[in-house]
Amino acid sequence: GESAVRDFKVALNALNRTIEPQRPRESAPFFIRRHENAYRINPQARVVVDADEFEALYAGQASDEEQLRQAIDLYQSDYLQECCYEDWSGFERERLRQIYFAAVQQLGDLLSSQGRWDEVIAVCNAALLRDTTWEPAYRLIMQAYAARGNQAQVVQTYQRCWKILWDELGVEPSLETRDLLRRLTA
Repeated sequence: GESAVRDFKVALNALNRTIEPQRPRESAPFFIRRHENAYRINPQARVVVDADEFEALYAGQASDEEQLRQAIDLYQSDYLQECCYEDWSGFERERLRQIYFAAVQQLGDLLSSQGRWDEVIAVCNAALLRDTTWEPAYRLIMQAYAARGNQAQVVQTYQRCWKILWDELGVEPSLETRDLLRRLTA
């Protein structure tokens, strides 16, 4: 009823002031336009949605280092974190997280194939700041240290992985990670 209309107008006014703080009160909003009984985003406004831009940059480009880096850099945090208990945002948040980690994996593989071990370690450590339990990052780091001949760091990285997985999830590293440790330290 009336209170819903009033609440909507208050919210709309707050939104307009937020996105156009310098706009004089008497001038019409640029971004949000009223058209008959509906409101819409002005088609002339250039609205960029970071999630869409992130997906466009990634687009499965396994060999384009620059695009992978741009996509990874654009992913600042999980999608709509403030809606973490809403089902509708959870699926999209998880889908975008998977794309982020796929991009990191592809970049890590690309850098590994070029022997750029310091960059592999840096990219993977940055990904581990987002999810300390993401095992593929530990494997890439272990391979990088092994390629540099640093057996102690290979073992240390594995131990860090083991401790985090055990402390946070109550599981040991996967067979793939354990086998990699055996191969790299044999």
